[in-house]
Amino acid sequence: MTNGMLVSLVIASFLLGVVGGIVLSVSTPITKNASTSTISIRTTSTIAERSPKLSVLISPLVLSAGQNVSIFAVDNNTLPDSLTLWLNPLPNPSQFPCGGRALITTVYMGRYTSSNLSAAQPLVQYNATSRPICPPMVPSVYTFQPYSDRITWYVGSPAQNNTAIAADTTSLAGYWIESGSDFTFHAFVPGLYTVVVFDAWGNWIIGYFQVSH
Repeated sequence: MTNGMLVSLVIASFLLGVVGGIVLSVSTPITKNASTSTISIRTTSTIAERSPKLSVLISPLVLSAGQNVSIFAVDNNTLPDSLTLWLNPLPNPSQFPCGGRALITTVYMGRYTSSNLSAAQPLVQYNATSRPICPPMVPSVYTFQPYSDRITWYVGSPAQNNTAIAADTTSLAGYWIESGSDFTFHAFVPGLYTVVVFDAWGNWIIGYFQVSH
């Protein structure tokens, strides 16, 4: 595998000095493909039999201070028939001030695994100086098309029909720190960072990126 690539997802180790991105998936046991530089590992979380397949792409895996890291997450229905699921939106105060989503991304400074993640504090990904009054989150019904990441969901009364791709992209060059009554932006300092992505149906993935000197 080029440049001694080894990526950590819950049970594997991360080797510094890797460049590019890597696809992480919760749906299959460990597999390696040297031509595409992908590794897929089943996580220790409980995955429902009829749930979408969560995949995550982190790119680049090694970046310089001031450079953006992109985290792309997508849920796919791998079944030949439609998949209808009840959704309770997930709040994520570190990523956005209001509302809930089916996919959320958290970033932590340092290396964390499933065994010590509960002790970690996620980095704030937006300017949280302004604290809007948030409306209540409303449960909805998601329907995945067969073999697709395209979803239709119904919410409200009367129910409104919405269609979209079950994907989310997070692009970050740093994080925000509370300073008095305001928040100030700080670029990522050199070191290792942990990325945790999970969806509303119990799938989750842990990955890492490195900020170089």
